[in-house]
Amino acid sequence: MSKNNKNELGSIILHSKMIQASYGTTSIVTHLIDMVLVSVVIFFYEAEIGLNIWLVGLAYIIYMVWDAINDPLVGHMTDRPFKFTRKRGRRFPWMMISYIPWLISFFLIFTPPDIDNQFVIFGWLLATLCLYDFLESIFTVNFFALFPDKFRESSERVSASAFVVYLGFLGVVGAFLIPGLFIDFGDIGSYVVMAL
Repeated sequence: MSKNNKNELGSIILHSKMIQASYGTTSIVTHLIDMVLVSVVIFFYEAEIGLNIWLVGLAYIIYMVWDAINDPLVGHMTDRPFKFTRKRGRRFPWMMISYIPWLISFFLIFTPPDIDNQFVIFGWLLATLCLYDFLESIFTVNFFALFPDKFRESSERVSASAFVVYLGFLGVVGAFLIPGLFIDFGDIGSYVVMAL
């Protein structure tokens, strides 16, 4: 029995509360970033950058359509076996490959080109939102698909789910508190600092 295992029942490995909590900590980051995306980006582009609100809305509509198409495609792509997923499992390599690029794509959303052309700024917003969603999908699809593979017993799933939910709630709360510590209205650079 390895030190990560609390108990073994046949081939089913039960994980310690610490392992369950470590799995749940990922939901802090995912919820924090997603809620900042929802609560800050529209204001940033409309009020700070000066992009017409209709173009911001159109970018979000196209982004939502992209999201509806992208998630199943990413799920299908990452569910297939690849040479690089044999050693570390089907899910973990995808999470590791996408994590840093996903965070960089979030940062890029807050660094639009410094020009007055509305359509270039619209294109930047749309491209960075879609890139963000693609990379976020690679990470989160595999994160959530890992759950039933990792936690096989129903009692263990309930316990691990509690960590995911409660720690995710901390991410949501943080999304409404943390940006206010960094954002100075009228200072576009403060949004870039917040995104870091």
